[in-house]
Amino acid sequence: MPNYKGHMLGGFLTFAIITFLFVTIGLVTPKFNEIIQYILSALIGSLFPDVDTKSKIQKVFYTILLITLILSLSQSNFMLFAILSFLGLLPLLVHHRGLFHKPIFIVFISASLLIVCKIYKPELVALISLNLLFFVFGAFSHIILDIGIKRFFKI
Repeated sequence: MPNYKGHMLGGFLTFAIITFLFVTIGLVTPKFNEIIQYILSALIGSLFPDVDTKSKIQKVFYTILLITLILSLSQSNFMLFAILSFLGLLPLLVHHRGLFHKPIFIVFISASLLIVCKIYKPELVALISLNLLFFVFGAFSHIILDIGIKRFFKI
């Protein structure tokens, strides 16, 4: 069970492997700013499963959530405010290594964000898709480091 530095290293290695594979097969040729986005997505993903416990990612999560809630209220977007409020409560309602350590939940959250993006900003779907892919694999690296590769594939 690594600490946040170990999980970040796992997220960075995941980024490096996926980027190498994508470049090798010719799927992407990322620009510098895209590489930075992919690294950040993988690193955030590598810390995300610990959002349900007192951790660095929880502080980041609630800071971003607070800013987003304020912006949604300032724009009178009450539906977004309600959804974000529920998501903000979710980490407080579950136990550690429960819901947020389930690969299917990580995929579900990412797919939900992609659907929202497709509805509101369809021109960003390709960009968001790759960032979410790095986020998901970063989160998977966290889970694998916590529970082991054999148990990960039994889930």
